Formats: sequence, C-alpha cells, structure tokens
Amino acid sequence: MLSPNERRLQFDDCIYQGPTLVPELVGILLRACLLPFLLIADVEKAFHQIRLQRPQRDARFLWLKDTSKPPANNSRILRFTRIPLGVNASQFLLAAAITLYLHREKCPVGDEISRNTYVDNVILAASSRREALKKHELAKSIFTQMHMNLREFLGDSTYVNSRTDSRNRAINPSRASLLG
Repeated sequence: MLSPNERRLQFDDCIYQGPTLVPELVGILLRACLLPFLLIADVEKAFHQIRLQRPQRDARFLWLKDTSKPPANNSRILRFTRIPLGVNASQFLLAAAITLYLHREKCPVGDEISRNTYVDNVILAASSRREALKKHELAKSIFTQMHMNLREFLGDSTYVNSRTDSRNRAINPSRASLLG
C-alpha cells in the first residue's frame, strides 16, 4: 500500500512533452499591432484533426467497461487513431503538424501563420482591407488542405467581417476574445 506522501507516476510523467513550438505570446500580440487590420480565427476541434499515420496506430490503452466493477474481465483494449487530447504533448503535436505542413507545402502566408498561431488560434495582420480578405481566403484554403476547419473569423473592420463567409464568421463578435 502506498502512503499518502508517495507519488505515483501519472500518464503525463511517462510521455515526452516535446519542445515548445508555440510562438511567444508577446511576439504574436506585438506583430498583431503593427498593421492596421487584424484578423483572428479558431481551428475547429484542432486536436481531433491530427491523425496518427497507419503504421503508428498501434497506440493502445485499456478502458474499463464498468468503473464500479474490478478490472478482471471488465476491460476493453482500445486504440488511438488521432492524437490524444489533454496530454502534455498535445500542444507540441498540433504545432508540429501545422508547422510541418506549412513548411513542406511552402504555403503563401505560411510563415505568418506559423509565427502567429497560438495553439488553435490564428492571428493575421494586414495593411489593407483587401490584403485582410486575401489572407482570410488563403488561410481558409491552407487549413482546408490540412483537413482542418478554420472558423470563427473576426476582423477589426466591419468591411472585412461583412465579406467573410457567414458560415465561418464569429457568431457573437461582441463576446470574442483574442487567444482564448
């Protein structure tokens, strides 16, 4: 029996977290202030969109069928096909997948997206309304190619907001938050 002072290993203790690939928040916010037009968006269910490659899908775990019963004859073996949400390596895996795709495909505005994506929030700045709309289209297209939905677009210009697809626009702009 363990004493209350003994520490058991937790799941996150056994997983390599990976390096921090998320850009510094202060840098993102400063870059967002450099140009007159700001555009923010959210990657829908970002962590659920990263699939494990078929050869790597032998990531199995045990699941209790009924938590009120003992484990003997009460467990199932399940398998991850996507990265697990909530583990210490989740942010690294998401950032690595996005960065790898942007680097490999040499996407237009790819560097800007890479430097200004904080977990699942994308922040873009533009010098004109026209450039903001172009970046909106490019970013939406890039994430669609990654099989991710970039949504809840919101700009600081009513002109830009009115010309973005209403299905991808922020539902309640007055309650929108930057990076959160």
